Amino acid sequence: EHPATVLCLFALWLLPLLVSASQVAVDRLVPFLVQNVQMDLSLAVIAVLMLILQITGVALVLWVQENLDRVVRLPSILVFVIYAAAPGLSIWLATRTTLRSLAVAPCFALLGVYSFGTGYLRWADDLLD
Repeated sequence: EHPATVLCLFALWLLPLLVSASQVAVDRLVPFLVQNVQMDLSLAVIAVLMLILQITGVALVLWVQENLDRVVRLPSILVFVIYAAAPGLSIWLATRTTLRSLAVAPCFALLGVYSFGTGYLRWADDLLD
């Protein structure tokens, strides 16, 4: 088979492991990130930071416009895998939202059911094409 296909399938096979690892990382990082930090920044420092970000953004846009032909090179199999995985991913997220919201806030279960329905409709629409 093609190495890119095998790599994409391997990445999909590892997806649950990567999601679990990211969940553990988030569970450990959120308490650290929630801490209040007291910083006194003057208006001049904030203005200079915003100016630097603006210049950097414009430079990045100009670079991308000049090098667009080298930047945008996606293999067609990657586009297909992402397109094919989207309905399954949306249904998985909807199921997770529904189950988690039943334990935390039951009113959000309706949002999960709505997302589940729209994911199913997208999947059914793709089958009709």
